[in-house]
Amino acid sequence: MMSEALVVRPGSRPHRALERQLTNSQAGLAAYRSVLLDAAPGTEDSKAQWERLTYAIRQIVTALLNVPSVNIDSDFLKWIPAIADDRDEANEFPPGPNIYRVLAGERTIDVRMSSIHAVKGETHFATLVVETFYQNHALKSLFPWLLGERQNSSVSEGGKSAGVRELRRLRMNYVALTRSTHVVCLAIPEKSLGAATDGTSRSSGLEAQGWRVMKVPPA
Repeated sequence: MMSEALVVRPGSRPHRALERQLTNSQAGLAAYRSVLLDAAPGTEDSKAQWERLTYAIRQIVTALLNVPSVNIDSDFLKWIPAIADDRDEANEFPPGPNIYRVLAGERTIDVRMSSIHAVKGETHFATLVVETFYQNHALKSLFPWLLGERQNSSVSEGGKSAGVRELRRLRMNYVALTRSTHVVCLAIPEKSLGAATDGTSRSSGLEAQGWRVMKVPPA
């Protein structure tokens, strides 16, 4: 007889809920995170990848249900090669307004452009925050916080506390940076890092704060 109690309790954030359910099983938690990596955009699409995926899912189910792992031999889990896309036919159907479509191998990734206000309350796998300009550059003005030189709004810089515009930007970018569950990126023009020596110093300072600095070549 099976219990009617829910093994995985649903919530507003299924990813977090599932991780909490797997906290008592290191193998199950590791398997779940490997599934996320294998299913991330840009990963290979192969029989070996599929076999890793199904093996990890069996480990997750075993941990959640507390039952012995069973190697299921079923047509439902058999590997089926992807059908080659007809690129010309696919391009006849645009993804939608404000969406930039990227082809990564056999995968299609749709990047949705939106404002911070529009995505408030949403959760995304990856978030890219791009530089904007209104009276001055928004992300560039936040360098003191990104570099760890200022910790909150009450700490002054040059004897002056954060102004109203800075506080508004801090709150806005907090919303933007907390939309992502896995990957967050700031797109800042290289010239905002300053001169060559200052740029090197700022890049090192960002890396010291846990950021990974990468230069994107022009298209």
